Amino acid sequence: MADRDLRDAQAVGLSADARFMLGYQAALAAAHAALVAAGYAAARGESHHVRIIESLRFTIGLDLQTVTFLGRMRRKRNEGLYLQVGVVSKTETEEILQLARRLRAEIEAWLRRHHPTLLPNR
Repeated sequence: MADRDLRDAQAVGLSADARFMLGYQAALAAAHAALVAAGYAAARGESHHVRIIESLRFTIGLDLQTVTFLGRMRRKRNEGLYLQVGVVSKTETEEILQLARRLRAEIEAWLRRHHPTLLPNR
C-alpha cells in the first residue's frame, strides 16, 4: 500500500492536499506493516493512527524527533480531511513524501533483517 500511495502521489495535477494525504497514508501503511510484523496490532477507533505512529520507536527504533514530526503531520492530515482545505504547505507536502519514502525503505530493511520470511525474495 505504501508503494501504491507513493506512486499515486506523483500523478500530474494533484493538489498539495491530495499529495500530502497520499504521503501520510504511505508512511502510516509502512509503520503499520512494522507493527504487524512485530506481532502486534493497534486497537481500532480513537487514537488508532497515534498508536501506529508511536509504535515506530519500539519496532524499528525510530528517533523521537521523527515520531513527533509524523504526529504533527497526523494532526495536519486530520485538519485537512475534516475541517478545511489548503492547510498544508508545499514544503510540508514534500516533507511527508520524503519521510514516507524513507520509512518505507527503513522498514523494508528492518523486515529483511528481523522478519525475512514476510518479504518476497528479490
